[in-house]
Amino acid sequence: MDILRNKQLIGLTIEERIADEAQLLIKRFNDQYKGESFDPYEDLSKAISNVISGVVFGDRLDYDDPKLENLLYHVRLFFRIPVPVFNLPKIILNNFFSFENNVFTIVESLKKICLEGKK
Repeated sequence: MDILRNKQLIGLTIEERIADEAQLLIKRFNDQYKGESFDPYEDLSKAISNVISGVVFGDRLDYDDPKLENLLYHVRLFFRIPVPVFNLPKIILNNFFSFENNVFTIVESLKKICLEGKK
């Protein structure tokens, strides 16, 4: 953790990235919801993803960016898959999962999104 904590990433430490994203999240809460009650789940997920993207790719995505929506969609699909499923052969998986929920399709989509992020 000390290595990550002290590592400078394109001029910003991880703490600075988190602080910057927190400021943007507060601004979004104020601008978007204007004091009304709301469910912060989506916005918090996007903020966390942006901090991770900032560390991995050196940049963040706007909260309304379709790329961020796509990334979160595939991450959520990936984490719905039961862990023992990874031990089954691909042929068996194809018989039990629909195309959209296919483990390999989800993993390939996540790889593609990550590779696009590095460009």
